[in-house]
This record gives sequence, C-alpha cells and structure tokens, in this order.
Amino acid sequence: MGAIVFFTLVGVPLMEIAAFIEVGSAIGLWATLAVIIVTAIIGTALLRQQGLSTLHSARCEIEAGRVPVRELFDGICILTAGALLLTPGFVTDAVGLALMIPLVRTTLGYRLRKMATARGHTDFSVQPRTQPGTGGHETIMEGEFHEIEDTTSNHGRYE
Repeated sequence: MGAIVFFTLVGVPLMEIAAFIEVGSAIGLWATLAVIIVTAIIGTALLRQQGLSTLHSARCEIEAGRVPVRELFDGICILTAGALLLTPGFVTDAVGLALMIPLVRTTLGYRLRKMATARGHTDFSVQPRTQPGTGGHETIMEGEFHEIEDTTSNHGRYE
C-alpha cells in the first residue's frame, strides 16, 4: 500500500513534468497549453454525456428491481475519469480517456470482481428480493438492528 501512495504522490507528478517537457519541446508552449485546455473541455463534455447515460441506466435497473452494481461502478470510473481529465497533464488525461471507454471499464470491473472474489472479500450474488404478489414493485431489504442504551450521565446531550 505504501508503494502505491508513494507512486501516486511522487511518480505521477514526475511523469507529468517529463511529458510536459517532451510535448512542449516538440510542439511548443502555446500548442501544449491549447492541448491541455482542449482535453479539459472534451473531458467535461464526456463526463456530462456518459454520466447522464449511466444515471439513466441506474434508474432503469432500480425500477426493474435490480441493484445497479455495474452502473455504480461505471459512475465511479466516470467520475474518476472526469477528475483526471480536468487535471492538467498528459498522463492523467490518458488514464482519464481510457476510463471513459466502456470496454475498459467492463474489463477493469471484471478483473476487480475476480480479484475480490478470489480473496474472499465480497459476495456479488446478493440481489434484492421482492414481495410475492406485488409485481416486483416492493423491495424488501432484510437486516438486523441492535438497540444501544445511552449510559452517559448527560444522556447524549452535549453542553
């Protein structure tokens, strides 16, 4: 975990600086700045378009009585991609554009699910149940609760 944090905080900025130097020397300062601004504009447009599409898909899944797991994952990827595309830099733009591609998100989701299942961290088979006879419109969520008694002298009030 420490290596990931180190790479993120030190490695990514170093790669961005190197990319800026290389691209700037190849196409010039103003063209480099223009490319950065254009990718931010494109990123904003893609974020809006794909975000709204994913939101619509999630609503359809919920209305059908299913948990929108894939749509939630896509939403997280799209939000991350949007943040990366708005961040100045060529490396972050490349990763952001890759996350905007549905096939990349599907492959990433499959690999993360496979890795999590292999490690025993999660059960992806959970689906909401509907009440018989309601036509699938009433979702039942089962769970447990425990009452916790307030044992503080001021009964939970802060004074």
